[in-house]
Amino acid sequence: MTSGSQGNGGGPTPHRDANGRWIDAGERLWRDVAAVVRQDVGPAKEDMAVTARETALATAAMALSGACGMLCLVSAHQAVLRTAERFWAPHRAAWALATGYAAGATVSAWYGCTRIRDARRASQQALDQVLPS
Repeated sequence: MTSGSQGNGGGPTPHRDANGRWIDAGERLWRDVAAVVRQDVGPAKEDMAVTARETALATAAMALSGACGMLCLVSAHQAVLRTAERFWAPHRAAWALATGYAAGATVSAWYGCTRIRDARRASQQALDQVLPS
């Protein structure tokens, strides 16, 4: 018998691990696969951590942008209201602005709903082409 085999009938030759223990081909394969997975997962975990950090910063920036935008709109509203109050009574100026805002909200909601319906139809058509019934 050679020093590398233990008389296993011509099967794969076992090897010794770092601790001097005999290991067979299946265990070697498992260890090699585990090492490759660790090598691949490590950088992916780092990339995900960097992406999560960047996403958190971007989300915070967008929230700050929204808060500043709201303050800008409130300031603009106050300026328009004060200007309208020069020509109308205060309650009439407020009603005029509220009516304008309501009209803008109605038109925006109608447009948004129309776009969502169109997108839903396009998605359904794309699915029907990919997954015929």
